[in-house]
Amino acid sequence: MFFSRGLLRRLGRDPAFFAHCEVGDVGAHYLARAEHALVDIPIRTNPWVAYMLAGGFGPEERFPDYLRPGPQASIRDRVTRIEVRTVSLDETLRSLPSASVDACYLSDVFELSTPDDHAATLAEVARVGRPGARICYWNNLVPRRRPASLAGRLATDEPEADRLHRLDRAFLYSRLVIETVRTAP
Repeated sequence: MFFSRGLLRRLGRDPAFFAHCEVGDVGAHYLARAEHALVDIPIRTNPWVAYMLAGGFGPEERFPDYLRPGPQASIRDRVTRIEVRTVSLDETLRSLPSASVDACYLSDVFELSTPDDHAATLAEVARVGRPGARICYWNNLVPRRRPASLAGRLATDEPEADRLHRLDRAFLYSRLVIETVRTAP
């Protein structure tokens, strides 16, 4: 019941996030993901479960990687390279030159996309990606993968995505997708 569509909507999940959902029983889906997190992933090192259950991360061993001292130094050294844009992803992609990006991490941006919009955005990501660029994105309730029309431009690394998904401590996502740009546009 806790993970049901109705409660998620009442807690603020916009109904648009369910428009393309192909998961019949959302509650059962999230319950299975929560069981995976509580049984298969060591809780003592899982910052997300610790935060949900205790309201904080607790000892340093449970900190998310970006809050640990080593990664903090790396982030601090690179913070000037971050450019914040308050426009849509599609607008940003259209403004970039071809073959100018080494990697894209897109979280679960395709949850609200139609299949055609997903394909169009992914085509733009492939256009701006240099050969060898890695593209990672998550599926939550909406299954999105590289469309067949982009098979010549993007190679999907399903074994690596499956391996990393099993290890991921932010357990709510149903799938990780990893693709590599094959050729320049």
